[in-house]
Amino acid sequence: MDPIDEQITSTLSDEKPMSFEELLSKLSVSHNTLRLHLDAMAERGEIVKDKRPSKTRGRPRYFYFLTSSL
Repeated sequence: MDPIDEQITSTLSDEKPMSFEELLSKLSVSHNTLRLHLDAMAERGEIVKDKRPSKTRGRPRYFYFLTSSL
């Protein structure tokens, strides 16, 4: 597993869904790097990308959490 993927997995290991912004603040990677890794991990089924409606106007937020298989 890629070192950045390992960082993401360990950050999400407490089973609490985290938003992209929360993950970005906890990891020392760029916005684009995190986005690429999260999308790739979601495609492989390692994490779940959950779309939640915004409480205000604007785009919906995505939350990430580990699949039960990890």
